[in-house]
Amino acid sequence: MASSAAAAAGVQVLAGIFVSGSIAAGITQINNDVQTFRAAYAKYGAGRFVGLTVGNEVNDSPGNIMAKVFDVRGYLGSVGVTTPVSTVHTWVNIRDNPALCGADFVGANAHAFYDGGRTSGQAGDFVFKTVVPALKAACPGKKVIISESGWPSRGGNIGVAVPSIGDERNAILNLNCACRDDTSVSVYAFEYDDQLWKGNDNERSFGIFGKIQLNGDAFNPC
Repeated sequence: MASSAAAAAGVQVLAGIFVSGSIAAGITQINNDVQTFRAAYAKYGAGRFVGLTVGNEVNDSPGNIMAKVFDVRGYLGSVGVTTPVSTVHTWVNIRDNPALCGADFVGANAHAFYDGGRTSGQAGDFVFKTVVPALKAACPGKKVIISESGWPSRGGNIGVAVPSIGDERNAILNLNCACRDDTSVSVYAFEYDDQLWKGNDNERSFGIFGKIQLNGDAFNPC
């Protein structure tokens, strides 16, 4: 569905296979989703996909995660799929476990809000002056993709980080402007809409559409 929508809109996709629980517990679902991706690749072409991630912040050891990433990468390569393959984890986990750097690119989630020491106006600086240098040091020579960065609009404060719609807009504006500084690093704004199934108001309220205007507002020239 994502590939079809992206093709209609003329945009690329960083595709992801969601892993619920450990790698071992999710193995059947992962393998099924690999086939789904292979079919989408055949239908929409190599140019539609920036990459494929196996798992997002999987609750398993780096060794188990990367073993499955390498398995998926090897299989897809054997059937002619050229899409880069990796996983996604929090930037702190990647910094502290360089084994997570081992695939085709580094996929890191980096939210200034959870640092607790940054305001919304520092969201972009946090990513490009703290997170990206740490990842480049831990994973030398690897392409870095910030697969999530955003700001919540509801819930409790964490240190000086305050959730509100105004702060969310400010963070998205700041992140967008900071992206000018290093165009080799792609940053994916988190996220399309609120996710009410999540466990608390901070986690539920990162949604952008319907709350924040982009063109002519948060995407204004910096």
